[in-house]
Amino acid sequence: MPSRFAACVAVTAALWVAAPAFAIDADKTIGEALAARGSGDYVRARSLLQTVLVEDTKNARALHELGVLHAIFGELDRAAAMFERALQADPTL
Repeated sequence: MPSRFAACVAVTAALWVAAPAFAIDADKTIGEALAARGSGDYVRARSLLQTVLVEDTKNARALHELGVLHAIFGELDRAAAMFERALQADPTL
């Protein structure tokens, strides 16, 4: 009988391999973030945008929208950094 640790490792490994099956729809998630921001739920908006960036660190739209959130909170240096990253990812933004 395998140990609990071995079972946990096996489950974790299986999930890691299957991770692409859980890929998010970035456009949909960003849309949800914009809706959350529009309703004043900035924490949810930030969380959704960060979810996109975990999967795609160069998603220009998510970077830009995260910069907007930083600007809303007066975190202008962070906002500028996000805008710069967004432009590096997609200069046509």
